[in-house]
Amino acid sequence: MSSFHHSGGGTRSLQAVKRGSARRRAQVTVQCSCSTLQLSTPGWTDSSSIHDYARAYTQMPGIFQSGLPVYEMATVPSEDAKYLYYWAPYNAWRVGSSYLSSAATLTGDSSATTCPESVAVWSVWTGSRWQQASDSSFGFAC
Repeated sequence: MSSFHHSGGGTRSLQAVKRGSARRRAQVTVQCSCSTLQLSTPGWTDSSSIHDYARAYTQMPGIFQSGLPVYEMATVPSEDAKYLYYWAPYNAWRVGSSYLSSAATLTGDSSATTCPESVAVWSVWTGSRWQQASDSSFGFAC
């Protein structure tokens, strides 16, 4: 069972993805002050595996989504990569397995369009719905 929320859909050719990636690299508009962020998940008591996401996320050099940096979660070789990225159609920072997709396990409120550490409220996809984190210190910090 996947823990990722999939919105929208359709497939794109590899060429379209490559063209899209090139555009993202060219749209540098914001430089966040932190090149590494740490996700803290205090107060999260749901049985989901969100605690597995509570790690360091490092900015990927030259990779941007909607003019904002993309961060990659520190993983071991047997784990799938996870990314922290801004998804413009939802006006939100998200964490998911691809920064080219809206599918995510974690999403920030839509009020922070600058850097992810400025997001005040985060929600976790529980498999059937978004559940807002109740602890105000749940989120990313430098």
